[in-house]
Amino acid sequence: MLHMFLENPGKGWKMRRASTITAVAGYCGGLLAAVGTLMIIPGVAAVFLDGSSSHTTVPSFVLPGAGAVVVGLALWRVFGRQPITNARAMLVCSIGWMTAAFVSALPYHFGMGCGYLDALFESTAGFTTTGFTLFHGFDGIPRSMLFWRCFTQWLGGLGILTFFLAVSSQAPGAHMLLGAESHKISSSRPVPGMANTLRVFWVIYGGITILAVTVFLLGGMGVFDAVNHGLTTASTGGFSTKEEGIAWFTQARGMNPWVIQYGLVLCMVLGGTNFLVLFKVLSGSVRSLWNTLEARLWWGLLLGFTAVVVLEKLARGVHGSLEEAFRQSLFTVVSLMTSTGFIITELSSPLFGPVARHCFILMLIVGGCVGSTSGGLKVLRLGILLKSAGQEVRRLFNPIRAVSGVRVDGKLVPRAEVHRASAIFFLWMLFLGLGSIASASFTGIESGESMSVTASTMGNMGPSFIPMGEMSFFPAPAKLICILGMMAGRLEILPLLMLFRRRAWR
Repeated sequence: MLHMFLENPGKGWKMRRASTITAVAGYCGGLLAAVGTLMIIPGVAAVFLDGSSSHTTVPSFVLPGAGAVVVGLALWRVFGRQPITNARAMLVCSIGWMTAAFVSALPYHFGMGCGYLDALFESTAGFTTTGFTLFHGFDGIPRSMLFWRCFTQWLGGLGILTFFLAVSSQAPGAHMLLGAESHKISSSRPVPGMANTLRVFWVIYGGITILAVTVFLLGGMGVFDAVNHGLTTASTGGFSTKEEGIAWFTQARGMNPWVIQYGLVLCMVLGGTNFLVLFKVLSGSVRSLWNTLEARLWWGLLLGFTAVVVLEKLARGVHGSLEEAFRQSLFTVVSLMTSTGFIITELSSPLFGPVARHCFILMLIVGGCVGSTSGGLKVLRLGILLKSAGQEVRRLFNPIRAVSGVRVDGKLVPRAEVHRASAIFFLWMLFLGLGSIASASFTGIESGESMSVTASTMGNMGPSFIPMGEMSFFPAPAKLICILGMMAGRLEILPLLMLFRRRAWR
């Protein structure tokens, strides 16, 4: 091999590139087979959920699902289980998420007759756990399609890649994929072994789901609505079975808005908190809720933003009781900070003042904790950047040698991690600026509205200063920008950029 490369470097590079391509194709094939298998579930459920229309909806799930399984297993059998490097893991992560979105759009396209671009938008919003939707007239949408929307968010919440990892954990270097999926899973492991770590996280995830379903049932929802909202609450996704979203259930007769809203706040906070912290709490260490920089910042931001929104409401003389003002403000803040996207009042509503709307933009950017199901820049990275900024200020007054590196919770943060946090923050701001300009160019909306849409897509949130129903009228280029923004936010930009690096394919 080395002799061939020395004699013909170009041919050697092509062979290494081919090896990378086949390795990525193998792992993505396994992921494709997993997605195809999961598509059978709503296909079977459609027989019971859709009644007379099931003759249309069942094939729209089963046929694409079966095709995905056949193609995926063929790729996995021929190319799978090759050694995987960090660069290849990034490529698998990027292409794998795109593959899941492209395939999961087919049931919408065939079963509902919508254009493929709109179907792709919906499936991307599903797997990236973004609450955006282009669909309307929910009463006429087959129930199996509504379930598929919520199910894709549940799969995307902890990561469809982690589901695949549970099956392929014995492949050489498979742990690299776990690192590439660090958007959702912290690099710190609660227990030894990748398979055990995945099991712990999925148990916690399943527990939050069951808790959310129970809350909704107690609040007066039917079983179908409770299960679907439980899936999208645990994943901090925000999809609903009603066109008005969760607001419909807080206003409908027979519902208990107090139980639904406060119960939702609890479940959303659990979904937005680092799962490693939740594991430690369940293991008996309650102090883990506040004894880290990230935890203290997390609670501080939630309480601080809530206080600002409530005080502005009171200062502006908004009608209603103090408890109601607090509950609505807390619900909105938690929903945005955790990137769930459930809203009971539009963000552009006059009920929110200018200070609150500026805070909403910040919430869309920051997001939740690392190792959670939330999107956004992440609270821990914000803490690292604040510590780094403080260190630079101290350098102005002290000799350089007197200032040590950035420390978080008494531990020195590797310089590479500080640089990574700074790079992601810069790329976030760059994408936010470029995306806002592009969205405004194609849609003609104002700068503040354009920025809120871009921040919401990249933060995998959903709500923005544009009413959700108006997004279906966006031109195709604007929808593509939103799709790219959702994917970039879900992958945290860097893995996406790897696709365009020739060196990554070597």
